[in-house]
Amino acid sequence: STMIQFETVSAVACENGSYDRCAEWILKELKTLQVDAKILPESVTHKPIVVATFLGSEMELPGILFNCHVDVVPAIEESWTVPAFEGVVKDGNMYGRGTQDMKCVCVQYLVAIKKLRRSGFFPKRNLFFTFVPDEEIGGGDGMNVLLGSQWFKDINIGLAFDEGLASVESDSYSVFYGERLPW
Repeated sequence: STMIQFETVSAVACENGSYDRCAEWILKELKTLQVDAKILPESVTHKPIVVATFLGSEMELPGILFNCHVDVVPAIEESWTVPAFEGVVKDGNMYGRGTQDMKCVCVQYLVAIKKLRRSGFFPKRNLFFTFVPDEEIGGGDGMNVLLGSQWFKDINIGLAFDEGLASVESDSYSVFYGERLPW
């Protein structure tokens, strides 16, 4: 529920410090998992982009990029049956702004890395993880900055995953191909 508690509403998160606090929490989690992580130097002030690399055994192979965004659209509190930024767990489900779009995927990446580390998994390819702001308002200070960064130019990507939804029906997930314009 910690991730939900950051009020990373696109229009105001850079002003209230939520993006900064969220990025620091993500960095702490990644470092605990022994993943090389940092805030992208090209990030816009108070709009940090977290990038991470889980090194593979054959680093010359094209890697896999897993992207997610930390921002959310505004929450009209009176329209909610629970506080939008508390991450309330009720009847086995978590409720809060971002539990579907898209903080759920950010946390899924962290949980997956933790499980892979515990199992002793070592990837063949580098796995890259990016946590960007401002997707909900066009990505100008998020994805656009990432794509123009030296870090992005220096990595070798063979496949990229972006967006996604948690499945409430089963452990399955949907894959969408070419839903948006390609990079």
